[in-house]
Amino acid sequence: MVSKTARIDPFRDPQILRKYSEEKRLDNLVFGKLFLNMRGEIVLQMSVYDKIKDRITITTEEKAKNIFEVFDTANRLVNSVVSEFSKMHIGFGNIISRTWVSMVIFQYSWTMSILEKISVK
Repeated sequence: MVSKTARIDPFRDPQILRKYSEEKRLDNLVFGKLFLNMRGEIVLQMSVYDKIKDRITITTEEKAKNIFEVFDTANRLVNSVVSEFSKMHIGFGNIISRTWVSMVIFQYSWTMSILEKISVK
């Protein structure tokens, strides 16, 4: 469930998190904020509130030097928080298989050669 709330500061008033988690019947809340620091960097911060422990158990932040870095920074931040929260390794990546591409081209060429030979006869 994703929802937007009024501007709140759960670090100043942790009762807000307890009340929200009880109202929505959620065991954990993931929340965050975005702000500019003194150096003009964009700071993305994410935290996790655990209702059973009744406290914020994780707070992690990443910095982007400019607007173009925000999405990569957000990916790193989510990866970090989800990995810590779930106790599982979370990874992103691409796999490029040039061998597979070569095999497809080879198979296609080989098939065409056979078809050409058959149609010539």
